[in-house]
Amino acid sequence: MNNASKCEQYGTATVSVPQDCRGPFTYQWEYSDNGVVWTSIPGGTTQTINTFVPYPMFSTMLGTFNSRQYRVTVSSFIGSTTATGTAYYVCPSNNFIMLSSIFRKNTDFKIYPNPTSNQLNVLFNIEEDEVLCSIELNDINGRFVKKLISANVKKGLNHLNFNIDFEPGVYFIRLATKSKTFIEKLIVQ
Repeated sequence: MNNASKCEQYGTATVSVPQDCRGPFTYQWEYSDNGVVWTSIPGGTTQTINTFVPYPMFSTMLGTFNSRQYRVTVSSFIGSTTATGTAYYVCPSNNFIMLSSIFRKNTDFKIYPNPTSNQLNVLFNIEEDEVLCSIELNDINGRFVKKLISANVKKGLNHLNFNIDFEPGVYFIRLATKSKTFIEKLIVQ
């Protein structure tokens, strides 16, 4: 997924099929704003589509951001498979917000499974030793819900697991250190 430039709502998404797979292939793209209800994209039957993320109805102290999930089902005479990714609208109020998606490799911050119902894994890479790290949950309107952790973490790859019992909905996980801030959309079912 090629996310739009900062403060832009439009981008593109392309699905890649391994060369050893036998075609011909058909494609059917869909989008969802909540990860539950999916809508077919008119004309979304090609390998590459244009993406659009609606302008958000709210802003937070971090800036203005929103996301829209896209998924594509690729079919051939052998069968079909589905891939899902997320497009983001990002207009930060500062220069240190980074967002990740499964289509764009971000080795510094990942959450999974997403969507989830009771477990959350947070995987993040820290480049400094013994740095204070804060992970918090915010609601769809950017309001603070709960601090998941605030502790010193070691340099390198860190993995944390949380049992969650939040109401179903869309949230944002925010990880902050003294030099970086990451935000990832989380869907609780």
